[in-house]
Amino acid sequence: MTEQPTTGASVLDYIDAHGLKRLDACWLLGISPWRFGKIVTESEQVPLRSPSMAILLRMVMQWSDQNPLPEYPKPRKLYDRVHALDPRISRRVFSMAIGCHPSWAGTRLDQPDYSSPFVDRLLWWLDRRLDAARSRDEEREVVREWLAMAQSEWRARGDSRLDFFDG
Repeated sequence: MTEQPTTGASVLDYIDAHGLKRLDACWLLGISPWRFGKIVTESEQVPLRSPSMAILLRMVMQWSDQNPLPEYPKPRKLYDRVHALDPRISRRVFSMAIGCHPSWAGTRLDQPDYSSPFVDRLLWWLDRRLDAARSRDEEREVVREWLAMAQSEWRARGDSRLDFFDG
């Protein structure tokens, strides 16, 4: 560990080295995105104003194997998994069922760095729920529930493209 004080640049170096998104860093440090922006711009080369945050960041950097952030599933892995459970789930349907434009999976399925924090977390919740299922039938029920949630949201927005999943 360096004898230099922890700075905003230290925060940026850490998130870059570990491939974190800025919102994940905000959660990890317990700060808002607005405060994150202030820290990395106003404290880029000067010590962080809060010693508690600086010590927390040192802990996170030194004990990175204890990272409490969830490991988000790769979109391709989850798409393949739900498609195997219900072959009607095309890339277009998958895209819409995660709240994205219908073309999302066609261009970004194999590029997880292009997903949003919302999509990352949505995929994480779905993956967890599928893992908790005790049988293939329960996994299919999880997929049905997820599609019903997505369909409900799209319908409420006046979009009926997922309506063929009824019944």
